[in-house]
Amino acid sequence: MAERENIAIIYAGKRFTGKTTTCLQMAAKTGKRIFILNEGSHPSYDHWEHISNDQIKHYKGDKVVITVEDNINEICAALLSYQANAFIVFEDCQKYIPQTISRGGLRSMIIDMRKRNFDLAFMYHTLTFVPPYIASMYNMLVLFKTTDSFDSSIKKFPNYQTIKKKGLAINKHKNIHHCEVIMDYE
Repeated sequence: MAERENIAIIYAGKRFTGKTTTCLQMAAKTGKRIFILNEGSHPSYDHWEHISNDQIKHYKGDKVVITVEDNINEICAALLSYQANAFIVFEDCQKYIPQTISRGGLRSMIIDMRKRNFDLAFMYHTLTFVPPYIASMYNMLVLFKTTDSFDSSIKKFPNYQTIKKKGLAINKHKNIHHCEVIMDYE
């Protein structure tokens, strides 16, 4: 029996570069249920079902949006307790994931994602906003055009030299939707 592989992916890019579209395409390919954690309204999810944190325990559908307020740890704890086999997207997460990730549901989810067969996707507009803990735990970076200067702010990534080289090339590319996949071991 093949061991299942679960991944933590960072999507980074300016608005309208295609982060959400690309992420949802990847999520669909996994065949897993899709949970979107989002603060506020994102037009890509206007027609999706929305549930509250209290409804996570009994949710059985294929794709859903959960609104995040000041309760990211509670939402992650509920997902870990009651759900499995899911692709979880942290949309615009610089709004609600702190730079320092201490104890709590979010940290537990990142550490224990394999136990529940979760794939995690963290959506950022720049690499600067990615917390050091996530930068040290990711498996794949899908990098679009960003406003990053690729200076010391990306040294939190173990492979920052590769990210810098590819990031500078991506920013020079003519196509606004151009992106590259960078694995953590590159």
